[in-house]
Amino acid sequence: MNPISLRINELIEKLFDGNNSKFAKKLGVNEANVRNYRKGTLPKIDFIIKIYENIEFNFDWLLTGKGEILINKEDTIATPSQKELNDLKDFKIKTLEKELERCEEEKKTLENSKSNV
Repeated sequence: MNPISLRINELIEKLFDGNNSKFAKKLGVNEANVRNYRKGTLPKIDFIIKIYENIEFNFDWLLTGKGEILINKEDTIATPSQKELNDLKDFKIKTLEKELERCEEEKKTLENSKSNV
């Protein structure tokens, strides 16, 4: 049996309690196709795409067998919101402004000490 069919079997067992009907309904495909793929028929690309689009799991695992079936939420990188990006930008600007002020003060101090020599 091909490795993808083996992993489809495992996916259905783990996420759909082995129920072909539930899996087929979730994907919007014919249950007979699911049975064939579980028996070893190499799935067509459109079937693989439907799995990818309809089920939350580690897609790399399906293709390569590497990693776990389910994605660890802690391992995913959250996309920052626009507010978070703006807050970070504001923080960086304020930090740079403070650093610029500090440099200006240091420059004045050096110029004063130079003129006193």
